[in-house]
Amino acid sequence: MKTALVTGGSRGIGKAISLSLGKSFNVVVGYSSSKDSAEEVVEDIVKSGGTATAIQIDVKSSESIENAFVTIEEEFDGVVCEGFVGNVLLKFAEGLSISMLAAFASEARKGALTRLGAWLCKPVREHLYRKMDYTEYGGVPLLGIDGISIISHPCKL
Repeated sequence: MKTALVTGGSRGIGKAISLSLGKSFNVVVGYSSSKDSAEEVVEDIVKSGGTATAIQIDVKSSESIENAFVTIEEEFDGVVCEGFVGNVLLKFAEGLSISMLAAFASEARKGALTRLGAWLCKPVREHLYRKMDYTEYGGVPLLGIDGISIISHPCKL
């Protein structure tokens, strides 16, 4: 059976997705602070005949994400990303990142003043390019309400 990781899976839409996937997948209910809610979702999935576990995960922390995937790998056979919405969002964000960087480079070459400005902020620009390079992370950085998250294609740790 395949395994699905649902971040924010302890409440709201994430909870509904977790419960729905519980019929066909091993569900990993990812939560950031609501352990009790996550355990209730796991209990509901198990009562309905499914397999589930709860894992605390902070999607803004690469260490937290890596630890979660190591735990999932140990408990199940790994995680497969087959979500249509997630993949659409990933491709959109990759394209947006490339477009923004290209637009900046194009605008920076338009005149003497913009070239001077681009030269003055070169260290910041290079740092931004590295931070937004989805090939560097195997994913795309997205700016969320609480910080930056990396959305990526599945990888084996």
